[in-house]
Amino acid sequence: MKSMIAEFKRFDEVTLDQVYGEIGVYVIWDGKAKINPTYIGEGQILHRFASHVRDELFFWPIRGVVAMLGQESASAKIQAKIMESVLLRISDEIDRFPTVNDNMGTKSKIIKILRRCNLLKIYVKRCDPLILGNPVLYQPKIVTLELNTEQDDFDVYHPWKTRQKRMARKKW
Repeated sequence: MKSMIAEFKRFDEVTLDQVYGEIGVYVIWDGKAKINPTYIGEGQILHRFASHVRDELFFWPIRGVVAMLGQESASAKIQAKIMESVLLRISDEIDRFPTVNDNMGTKSKIIKILRRCNLLKIYVKRCDPLILGNPVLYQPKIVTLELNTEQDDFDVYHPWKTRQKRMARKKW
């Protein structure tokens, strides 16, 4: 088993000094967001935010959360890609898929890790990234990933509730 911690902090709780050089995952809620986040992304945080500002994809005010996973390294980048993919999959399952994302992330890195360790647990701490306003989490939300060899995929077990029953948005 392998584990990972993603401690989400609200944008207004983070300084430029803290995110400088950091790789992470983030969830943006723009001024038009009501139930679904606007965007889930990963990468070098300052670089990604700068590119979003240039693209003018979002309406002010912009709120959201960021989980810093480490200084720029291969390990932090892999963790960020995993966390982004997991949040995208969960958001799709609970009918809260972001309005701007157009893909489901990457599953290849997750499957590669699961082939080695069979089980990956992710502890989501501090703030809920998939609920508007990002309420404080008094206990971590635990997400469990298991390899599904029959479908060459992975199964995700999580504590978020589905808003309504519907068909999944996209296939991986």
